[in-house]
Amino acid sequence: MGKQEKKKSKAKIFIIIFFIILVLIIVGTAIWYFAKPLNQMQEEKEEAEIVTEKRQIVMKVQARLVNLTNKEGKIDIEKLNDSLSKIEGLENFNKIEELPAIIMVDGYRVKIDENLQADIVEEEAKESITIQIKEGQVAKENSTINGKEKSYKNPIIPKGFKAVNTEKAVWTDPNGYQNGLVIEDATGDETTNKSQFVWIPVKAYEDFHLIEGYSDKKLSKMLDNGLNPSRESGSSDKELLPGKPKKNNTVIGTIESIEMYESVKENGGFYISRYEAGIDDESKKNIQDGSVKPVSKKQKVWNNIAWGGSTEIEATDKLQGKDEAPGAVKVARSMYNNPIIGNTNKKTTVKSTLCYGVQWDAALNFINSSYVKGKAEGYIKDSTNKGNYGNELQETGISEKYMKNNIYDLAGNVSEWTMEAYETKYRVLRGGNYEGIANITPASTRFIEVPSKSASEIGFRIALYL
Repeated sequence: MGKQEKKKSKAKIFIIIFFIILVLIIVGTAIWYFAKPLNQMQEEKEEAEIVTEKRQIVMKVQARLVNLTNKEGKIDIEKLNDSLSKIEGLENFNKIEELPAIIMVDGYRVKIDENLQADIVEEEAKESITIQIKEGQVAKENSTINGKEKSYKNPIIPKGFKAVNTEKAVWTDPNGYQNGLVIEDATGDETTNKSQFVWIPVKAYEDFHLIEGYSDKKLSKMLDNGLNPSRESGSSDKELLPGKPKKNNTVIGTIESIEMYESVKENGGFYISRYEAGIDDESKKNIQDGSVKPVSKKQKVWNNIAWGGSTEIEATDKLQGKDEAPGAVKVARSMYNNPIIGNTNKKTTVKSTLCYGVQWDAALNFINSSYVKGKAEGYIKDSTNKGNYGNELQETGISEKYMKNNIYDLAGNVSEWTMEAYETKYRVLRGGNYEGIANITPASTRFIEVPSKSASEIGFRIALYL
C-alpha cells in the first residue's frame, strides 16, 4: 500500500471514530435528558406517598384526641393516655404526664400540643435548641441552663443575667423551678448590678388572670363589685381578655400589657423581683422621675412613693392616674427596657414594669395552686408569722420566715403598688404592711389608694418579661 493510500485509510478511521464518539454523546445526552423527568416523577410520587402517609397518621392520632376534657374544661390526662394506648402502630409508649408531648406512631414522631392538636415533627425538631449556659455564667444572649426548649419549667436566662442556685432551687435540677429559680443582674450597671429576680412559672396560661384575694380570712369581692370592679389592661387591643374571673374585670390592652401577656404565653412565665423595690441611696428617694433606678436586693425599701400622678383618667391604660408622672410606675419602667417610655438597655433583653395584679396573683398561685380555685389556706389566706406586721418598717429580705418560693415580703412590710385599678379613681396595692394585722391583711389582700398617695407603708415591686 502506498503512502497516499495509508493517509486516506487513517483519515477514514479518524472520521469513523469521530462519528462514533459523536453518536455516543448524542445518545448519552438523550438518555440523560429523558431519564431526568422520569426520576423526578418517581421522586414526586414517593414524596406524595409520604405526605399521604403522614396525613393518615395525624388523622389516626387526632381521632383519639376527642372528648378528653373534664367538667371544668381541663384535659383528663388519664383518659388521654388510655385513648392513645389504643392507637395502631404506637411504639415505645410511656404515659404522658403533661402536654405538649411526643409519641411514636409507625416510625414517625407525632407532637400533641396543649390544645390536643396533633402534627408530625422531624427528628431534629424534637427540641428547640437554644444557647446553653452554666450556673453562675453570664448569659451573652438569651439562654437556657441545658440548651433545651424554653418552657415554664426550663426558663430563659436573659442576656446580661446569670443563674444563681439557692438551697432549694437548683438550676440543673429538673424540678428546681418548683421552688423559685433565681437570676441575678450581671450587666455591670452601677446601680442594678446583683439585683435578683425569681422565675414565676405559668404552667396553665388559662389560669393567668386576676384572682380574688382574701381579707379577714374571707374571699373579698373586689373583682365583682358592680359596675366598677378591680381591673387592669389585658392581652389584646381588640378584646377584653383574659375575661376571668368576670368579663367586666378587664380593659383593652396597652403596648406594655399585650407584650407582657404574649411573653408569658410564649415563654411559660415571667420574673418577679425577689425583694421589695429598694434604693441604693436613700437621699435620692424623692427623685421618682426614672433617673434613679430601683434595685432588688436585701436592703432598705423604697417607700413613700406614689403610683403616679393625679386621679384624672389619663394613664396609658385609660384608667386612673398618670403613669408618665413621677412615681412607682415610671421608676419600675426605668430599670431595664420598656415599650411605653422607650428606654433601652443593650446589655440585656428584659423589659421591666411595675408588677401587674395578674402577675401578683400568678406568684401567689405558684406558691399555692389552690389559690386560683378559691380554696387557698395558710400563707395566702392568713400570713401570721409569715410577714412583717410588727408596727415598724424593716429592710426587705431581713427574715427567712418572710420568704416563700425564694420571694421575700409578699406579705407585710410595705403594701405594694400594682398596675391594677379600682372603681374610677383608685389604684390597687397588695400584700398588707407593717401597720396591718396578718390574718386580716394577708399576702393576697387588696388595698386601694388614689394614685398620688405616698406614705411610709407604701412601696412597690418590679416584674420582668422577655
